[in-house]
Amino acid sequence: GIDLLRAVTASSVLFIPSSTPYREILMEGVYSLSQLMGLANHSFFNPAHRTSRPVLQTLNLITTIISNIEVFAEGVSTMFGSAQQRNLLILIIEATKAMCRLVNI
Repeated sequence: GIDLLRAVTASSVLFIPSSTPYREILMEGVYSLSQLMGLANHSFFNPAHRTSRPVLQTLNLITTIISNIEVFAEGVSTMFGSAQQRNLLILIIEATKAMCRLVNI
């Protein structure tokens, strides 16, 4: 079910016309959505992947979610924000990922 929906979502990128405004951002958003659907299928619906340490599992999940949406978020900030806002967003994303990984050691 979810794997099929994820495949349809990912392949829908091929049908975005090249004349669409903000096509790159839309493509990144669709790709991020398909990745997050796979993550949901893997993490939430498959009990074999659950660990006995829920805090570490949550930190891994946060890191993976951030990794899946960071390119989309950077594209949006580049398109609609200033260079300073983009750099601040990148700093926040990378710092959050680094803290999650440090706690996870």
